[in-house]
Amino acid sequence: MEGNKINGKTVTEEDLLGLGYRKYYSDDLDVFYNKDICAHVGNCVRGDSNVFEVGRRPWIITGNAESAEQCIQVVNSCPSGALKWLYHGQDNLAKEETTMPTFTFEDQGDQIILINSDTKQQAGEIAFMEAESTLIIVHTGVNPEYRGNGLAEQLVAKVVEKARREDKKIFPICPFAQKEFKIKPEYADVLRQDV
Repeated sequence: MEGNKINGKTVTEEDLLGLGYRKYYSDDLDVFYNKDICAHVGNCVRGDSNVFEVGRRPWIITGNAESAEQCIQVVNSCPSGALKWLYHGQDNLAKEETTMPTFTFEDQGDQIILINSDTKQQAGEIAFMEAESTLIIVHTGVNPEYRGNGLAEQLVAKVVEKARREDKKIFPICPFAQKEFKIKPEYADVLRQDV
């Protein structure tokens, strides 16, 4: 995952601020954080407790990083996309540009698999159980190298499409899916309300 992109496109400060991210800045690297989409996995704190320290104000001090590259690596490990970065010398940052592959989705009955079209390998999945005409989402996962590009969101959307097509409701147990249902009112028609 690249923490300076959303859905494969490089973002600007204005984009991030408009999406609800808060800016934490230093001379060469700005880190942005959106608490509303954070899954609280803790990769940031484990990755560099000098930069990321819960309970400290501000909790992100980008100037404490050993290097911009090291801080970028930690931000890129954020599975939810709640952390993003902008490097002031972006053109000078020695990093290999990668092209995002295309993906297909395969419905296997109790899960929908995300397939890398180039390698034909599984790149993610969303697993669910069915009970009483309800799809119970129990897990959403995307391989680390593809995280932060909207693929987990697309997996949830595929289950929503399936529920609509099959006239079923959805009960999300998976924390990521729960978050998606909280922030996307357009999914309310398939959300099971009585549980």
